[in-house]
Amino acid sequence: LGHNGVTPESCWLVDELSVAVPTKGIKYIFPCKCWLAKDRGDGLTVRLLNVLDSNTINIIRKVIYSVTVVTGDTQYAGTDTNIFLTVYGANGGTEEILLPKNGDRFERDQEDMFTLEIDDIAPLKKIRVRIDGTGSRPDWFLDRVL
Repeated sequence: LGHNGVTPESCWLVDELSVAVPTKGIKYIFPCKCWLAKDRGDGLTVRLLNVLDSNTINIIRKVIYSVTVVTGDTQYAGTDTNIFLTVYGANGGTEEILLPKNGDRFERDQEDMFTLEIDDIAPLKKIRVRIDGTGSRPDWFLDRVL
C-alpha cells in the first residue's frame, strides 16, 4: 500500500486496510497504524502488509453469475431504456440490479454479457426483467436471457 509522495503535503495516516473477498466469504483486515509520508514517521510512503498479520472475519458469501441478454432481430428491437434484473433462488432473491448500458448494449440482434456478483441463493428458480420506459427508445424486444 502506498503513494508516490511527490508533493510536500503528500501524507497519509493509515489505521488499517480492509479487503473483502466475497466469493470466499472472507474479509481481511490488515493493521497498519503508520504514516505514509516522506516527512512524518519513518519517512516511508509504501508499506508491505502480510496476510499472515491480518485478522479475518466471515462475511456473506457471494457467487458469480454470467448472464447473457439477447435482443431480438426485429425492427426497433434495440433500446435506450433502463433494464433491471432480479434473480430468485431457493434461498431468497437479489435486490433489483441495473444492467449498465455502456454505450452500445441492448441493440438489435445483439448478445450482451454481464457478470453479477450476488448472494448465494442457489439453486436458481426464476429471474425477473423490468424496463422503466425512459430514454429516446423506451421499448425493447427481449429475445431471451441465458
